[in-house]
Amino acid sequence: MPRRLSRRTCSTLFVALACLLLPGSPGAFGASPDPRSAPTLRAVLAKIAKSYVDRSRIDPQRMLWSAAAALDREIPEVLLESNAGAAEVRIRVAGESRTFRADDVRSIARLSDTLSEILQFVGAHRAPSEDRSSAEYAAVNGILDSLDPHSLLFTPAEARMFDNQVDNTLTGVGMVMNFNVRPVTITAVMKGGPALAAGVAPCDRLLAVEGVSTEGRSFEDVIPTILGPVGTAVWLTFDRDGSGLRELILTRQKIVLSSVTSRLLDDGSGSVSGSDGGIGYILIQQFSRRTASDVEAAIADLKKAGARGWILDLRGNPGGLMKEAVGTASLFIESGPIVATVSEDERDSRDAKREHPIPAEGGPLAVLVSERTASASEVLAGALQNRNRAVVLGRTSFGKGTVQVLYGQKDGSKLKLSIAHYVTPGGFSLQSRGVVPDIELVPVPAPKPGRLRLSEIEPPREADLERAFRPRVPAVRPDFSMRYVASLPNGEEEIGIARDLLLELPASVGTRKVALEHARAFVDGRRAPADERIVRVLGEAGVDWSEGPAGDPAGAVADNLAEPGGKPAKPGVKPAKILVRCTQTKSVVLPAPPEAQLPEGAGQRVPIDCEVRNEGERDAFRLRGRAPARSFDLGGDEIVIGRMAAGERRRVSFEGLLDANPAARVSYVPFEFSEQGGAQVDIAPVRIEAPARTGAARTDRTTGLDIRVDAPAETGAIAAPLRVAIVDKGEPRDAWIRVSAREPRIDRKKVLYAARDAGSPDHRMDLAADVPLSPGLNEIEVCARDRDATGQRCDTVFVFRTASGF
Repeated sequence: MPRRLSRRTCSTLFVALACLLLPGSPGAFGASPDPRSAPTLRAVLAKIAKSYVDRSRIDPQRMLWSAAAALDREIPEVLLESNAGAAEVRIRVAGESRTFRADDVRSIARLSDTLSEILQFVGAHRAPSEDRSSAEYAAVNGILDSLDPHSLLFTPAEARMFDNQVDNTLTGVGMVMNFNVRPVTITAVMKGGPALAAGVAPCDRLLAVEGVSTEGRSFEDVIPTILGPVGTAVWLTFDRDGSGLRELILTRQKIVLSSVTSRLLDDGSGSVSGSDGGIGYILIQQFSRRTASDVEAAIADLKKAGARGWILDLRGNPGGLMKEAVGTASLFIESGPIVATVSEDERDSRDAKREHPIPAEGGPLAVLVSERTASASEVLAGALQNRNRAVVLGRTSFGKGTVQVLYGQKDGSKLKLSIAHYVTPGGFSLQSRGVVPDIELVPVPAPKPGRLRLSEIEPPREADLERAFRPRVPAVRPDFSMRYVASLPNGEEEIGIARDLLLELPASVGTRKVALEHARAFVDGRRAPADERIVRVLGEAGVDWSEGPAGDPAGAVADNLAEPGGKPAKPGVKPAKILVRCTQTKSVVLPAPPEAQLPEGAGQRVPIDCEVRNEGERDAFRLRGRAPARSFDLGGDEIVIGRMAAGERRRVSFEGLLDANPAARVSYVPFEFSEQGGAQVDIAPVRIEAPARTGAARTDRTTGLDIRVDAPAETGAIAAPLRVAIVDKGEPRDAWIRVSAREPRIDRKKVLYAARDAGSPDHRMDLAADVPLSPGLNEIEVCARDRDATGQRCDTVFVFRTASGF
């Protein structure tokens, strides 16, 4: 089974590089019938028992079952045949079963012994060619999964990747991508990299990697395919301004990254400096080794160029080395506390330390943050805000307030373990709360031909992660909020807003308190023009986005039932009554592009037609609809209707993208419509039929495995018949099936199949199974490996189990 990297590897290496690099040493723990077995497991359990941040989360039985489930999920030969919470753990490996006691696992020592026995049994019955350590790593990460979202074990290969990231080196092609827009868009191309040499430019769209579409795929799915060993090649498919596909084969090389870039900003009229000086802009992409010294050098250069105020851009900064974040804070704060770490046993405070004077000690300072500002970058922003040094602009940050330490293991793996909480000056915890900006900046994306949305795609935050620690302090609201039309790449409008605010401040202003006194007039003066521009650009796109008169009911009413969020109507005034009915247009999927131009894995575009009626006696204002991107991707766009007169009927047509899947299926997609004020409009889920997509054989280019799956698209039964044909240019070795019910988040492997006897004339393996279904959409994954286990591929089908309510 391919490893799912949503939480490990890439999300940790590139999205949440949040740890303190402190030395750690594994130690022996507990006794075992074979003390030499599972040394990494034993070392990790010892470190958890000694140093984990919250001892109440250490539950040996839960950790045992989580480890067993991870073995079942990630090791194809392993089948977990008992349910979590049972008295015994029953495991089958390659036809052999064994039962292990679970009810007596009440200590870390007993957990260590039991898991060591399980790993010995698994290792004894796996094929000799298998990497024996993979099962131990899977079990350890299963244990860590039961604790919190950030504790994990890097395999030796992943540890090397992490070290390269911290050292500002990667092996890739040298380009930065934005996964918040569709298609995935290139935002920067690094000097000296293969992408720049091949002519890749910012705003190019990445359509496919190795022939597999990026449509609907996440950062964690795509990035590992692009990265790889030096000297190897990767096949990328680009598009530029709709001018057609461009296929490039780039050779990976070592890329030296710079975590800091800077420039002197002009004043909006093209003039960079004047008698009052300019604003120095410093972008910190992450905190790696030498970041603080690079920021110091940038400050010195900008000061010579005439800077008298500063913008620190931490948007999208995932964190990194806390030492570098504290060092950066010390460039703007002369002395005093920056951050404290608090555990069950001790408190450790880090103060600003100045080796020599820095000009950035004075002058107005603004910090830009976003939903992807995390960990060490949140500590920096929070310290500058709470120490009354900087005004913070943007959107509430990610909210990661736990400290992780890296412990090296003898086998080259590294344990990243949560050992404490961050506390900013003033005693504020960032956990599941984040840094709340003083001035909230809300982007409204500029309309594009045929595409429109009113808000950016909200990425998940810390509080959305499973097993995240709860907030330690209540949430607060920003002091000010303003919208703006976002039409420039990389959020340049927000840089301009921060620059204009600082230019209005006297050069002597060096405190947040004084800056906020000027900020009220600044925001009030820009809010109305910004709102007027939003209405104007939407009007140019054909949408009347005018606001309802003051005192009008702000919310719509569906079926005469008042909805939360709407203001009460005036006495005797009936509100708008919005009715919406959406259907798939003729149950026909729009024709796909020619197969030669359709990357493997590209999703299916489905047309939807909605009839919208206002049956009330009042006009409706700012009416819009959305669809969850997970099931029906509008590319972040929305169904923007705007104002509807009383009695008006309107038909709205649009198209969305179903998950990349060649099989026929049926889906029920929920849509959400709301009016001014946020009141919801009732609408039944839309039934969408997707016929099978014809095209080239789905044969893996590297392994030659071809998987053909036949399953019903829709059924009312509790199990669905599954028929699979697997053909390999060599010979299939084994195959397995996993069923995932998306809504209940049930994840279970159904069965493992052994290869047929050698000598099959077509090297074909036929599988048949009745797979259990949960109500709603079930994802069924069929995987196979070739004989020498050097390659594997998977294919996915969807089966919808009908239930009452649809």
